[in-house]
Amino acid sequence: MAKKSSAAVSSKDDPQERMISRNRRARHDYEILDSLTCGIALVGSEVKSIRNNRIIIEDGYARLEGGELWLHNVDIAEYPQANVMNHEPRRPRKLLLKRRELAKFAEKGSQAGHTLVPLDVFFRRGIVKVTIGLAKGRRKFDKREKLKEASAGRAMRGGEASHVTLRLAVRTHSNRVTQLQLATLCVLRSLRSDLRQRPDSNSPIACRTWQRG
Repeated sequence: MAKKSSAAVSSKDDPQERMISRNRRARHDYEILDSLTCGIALVGSEVKSIRNNRIIIEDGYARLEGGELWLHNVDIAEYPQANVMNHEPRRPRKLLLKRRELAKFAEKGSQAGHTLVPLDVFFRRGIVKVTIGLAKGRRKFDKREKLKEASAGRAMRGGEASHVTLRLAVRTHSNRVTQLQLATLCVLRSLRSDLRQRPDSNSPIACRTWQRG
C-alpha cells in the first residue's frame, strides 16, 4: 500500500500547480534525455488518494501497448471512503498524449538502452499531470561521478559556513590569548612592585639590619 510521499511540496513557480511526488531515484539511476508532461486516465478514488499524497512512483515505468502509452507499477493507495468502489493500487493506467507526441516520444523510448519513467506527479488547475522522462541507464562510473558532483556542491555550500565558523573561532582564541597576556602582565607588575618594597636578604644593608636586631 502506498505511503504518503515525502516529496510532496507546494509549487513556488506557479500558484495553480501543486507538486505531489518526485522520482529522485530515476534522476540518480538514469540520465534523463528528454521529458514530456501529459495527462493520465484515473478514477475518482485515485484522484482523491493522489490529492492526499498517497502515491509512489519510484518503481513505475511507461510502455507502448496497442498504439497507446500505459503507465505501469505506480502504487496509488486505496481511498478508505470508497468502500467497494475502490481501485486496484497498481493497475496499468493510460497516459493521455497527442498522436504526434506519442509517436515521437514512444519511438525514442523503444530504442535499445532507453526506457520511459515517471519523473513527477502534480496537480495543474485541479487536474493530475505526469511528467514522463526518456531515460538512459547510467553506468556505475557515471553514478559515482554524479555522487561526487553532488558531494562537491554540498561541500561548497557548507564551505562558507565553515569559513565563518573558523573566523569566529580565531577571534575567540585571540581574545583568550589577549586576556591571558593581560593577566600575566598584572602578575609580573605585582611581583616587581613587591620586590622593590622588600630588600634583598643577601644585600649588606639587610645583613647589618639583622645583626643590629
